[in-house]
Amino acid sequence: PLVVLSATTSCSCLKAEFSRKPIAVGERGEIQLTLEAKKVDKGVFRRVVQIRSNSVCGTEIITIKGVTKD
Repeated sequence: PLVVLSATTSCSCLKAEFSRKPIAVGERGEIQLTLEAKKVDKGVFRRVVQIRSNSVCGTEIITIKGVTKD
């Protein structure tokens, strides 16, 4: 089974939550990301989340892009 060990975000404005329960083959897991828009400058933003697990690669990088408005 896949075990997510950590989800590290690139800033304090982005929070990552996930279950430490092992994910069996054929099952799905979820990592919930929450952006605190008040902590982000207005306009286009780009944030990174580093996911560590027991997978062959060990680490995956996820990039979050978006636009904040007034």
